[in-house]
Amino acid sequence: TPRDHNLRIDGPGPLSKLVSPILYDVYIRTGADGTALVELIGEDGRLITSDSIYRGADRYFRAQQYLEFTIPGVSELARLQFTARDANGRVTAMSSVDVVLLAMGEDVLNPAYFQLDPYIVWEPKKDAVISGGVAWVDGLAYPVNDQPVILELLDANGEVIASRLIELPEVKEGHTHTRFDVGISYTVTGRTPALLVMRQESANRIAGTVYLSSVPVVLEP
Repeated sequence: TPRDHNLRIDGPGPLSKLVSPILYDVYIRTGADGTALVELIGEDGRLITSDSIYRGADRYFRAQQYLEFTIPGVSELARLQFTARDANGRVTAMSSVDVVLLAMGEDVLNPAYFQLDPYIVWEPKKDAVISGGVAWVDGLAYPVNDQPVILELLDANGEVIASRLIELPEVKEGHTHTRFDVGISYTVTGRTPALLVMRQESANRIAGTVYLSSVPVVLEP
């Protein structure tokens, strides 16, 4: 059964029209530094504003807070995104929602439409030791847009060791997710702690990753 997302956005919903300040309602799992980062990205890719929520390392809780912003025009498409990071600064989880910012007026709120974790990795388990040059990844996925689903293995510095795109089967009627089982070929010279990342990029003019989940693993030759 698909679980709730580690960074689940209950509000605002997609393409809600919002005036400052934004009231967001999320369930958050903090990163290794005890924080989750909140960012509002403009349609030209600039950072409009940001905030952080601190509750201690690896804590799961609900947060309802306000985020103030200003924009130069009357309205603007923007992305409200929430991220958590590990001790090496790598993004371990991300959720986002695209909204419309208004310089004046009133909020017009849309409901959240998908609150389950889009990417669920059954195998490998957390901190699993993988050897033989191929990391087999088994799990469930729900594509959040029409962009490819990306699997990556990252080293401690966030550099890509290996990656591949997943072509997901159609989600069957009556199901929320579809099953996948793929291998990622990699090359390492010794025991290498890594982060297995599953993510998708934006399908509109605001570039960047829109959803991400991860599993820490250890790679051996």
